[in-house]
Amino acid sequence: MTITDLSSYIWQEELNETSSTSIPEIAYWLRNNGLGQLNNLIHTSFYIDSVSLDVEPASSFSIEEAAILVQLYLIKYYQLQANTFLGSVGVNDTIEYSEKGHVIRKLNKNEQARTWLSLVTSNKENLKDLVHGYKIGKSTPKSIEGEELLLLSQYLPRYNRVLGE
Repeated sequence: MTITDLSSYIWQEELNETSSTSIPEIAYWLRNNGLGQLNNLIHTSFYIDSVSLDVEPASSFSIEEAAILVQLYLIKYYQLQANTFLGSVGVNDTIEYSEKGHVIRKLNKNEQARTWLSLVTSNKENLKDLVHGYKIGKSTPKSIEGEELLLLSQYLPRYNRVLGE
């Protein structure tokens, strides 16, 4: 999966093509910030090829890494949206006003910020689960005991440390 494909997916599927951001902006963030965060979280060494502007090594960049990268972007996007409402001046606490059959509804900026922050929290939990699952799936056992050891010892050749054979 390329960065452009991933950016397009985020914009179309996750943000429903309604956000103020664009596919090139998402791709820029994924290349310059997201990939570094991904490498730090899952202890990988992906990098951006200077010619193709895609993730290298492409053969080892799987859907699992892409899912983590999507969550990283969504957390960043939702946090930015929450900060927009939290930083705005003139919070209006009027929720609904009606007169002569007409209703005017104003959204409370604090409530909107709270909604965005709940999305941030939810995506952080998703990210934690994805990273945990990724690390479990890529781990190797430190020791083998029980029946597995007996079966394995039948098929492995013996090694003599003294003779080096």
